[in-house]
Amino acid sequence: MAFWQKKKQLKPNAGNMQGPASGQSRVPMADNIRKKARVAIFDDAAEIIEAYSVFLGTSNVSIVSMKPVFSVSDALAIFRLEQPDFVITDLSLTAGGTEGFEILDQVRIIAPDVPVVLTSSAYSPTSSDDICMEIRAKGYDAVFEKRDGDGIAEFVRSRLSS
Repeated sequence: MAFWQKKKQLKPNAGNMQGPASGQSRVPMADNIRKKARVAIFDDAAEIIEAYSVFLGTSNVSIVSMKPVFSVSDALAIFRLEQPDFVITDLSLTAGGTEGFEILDQVRIIAPDVPVVLTSSAYSPTSSDDICMEIRAKGYDAVFEKRDGDGIAEFVRSRLSS
């Protein structure tokens, strides 16, 4: 019999591992496993991505990409590859652009249950500017100034825990 066909008999362990009853492999017990939420941050500034990762902490969040993104196609390629649980995207990945809108729309099509936060250095959640009105009209209620890292982190944690 080949080595991969042999079933090794193990004794049950008193720790956090379930002992195999009939030669099954050892598997961690489900109640001891806590999945880290995977968060994608789409921004053209590396220092902003780094700051958000610091605000989010590392206890139950994993940042899936720490590289700056300069186009919708780059952001969506990362999204499809990494399949994050949450997205934080800048409104403008280029000077004066509004690529964040297309990212929001595409994420809703690809994975409608993935929450998205839109950030901007020019607009705030209480702004009455046309762009904020358009964001609200699309049904997105998460717009933050880039410097509000605490607010973004709290919003992400609240949405991930619900």
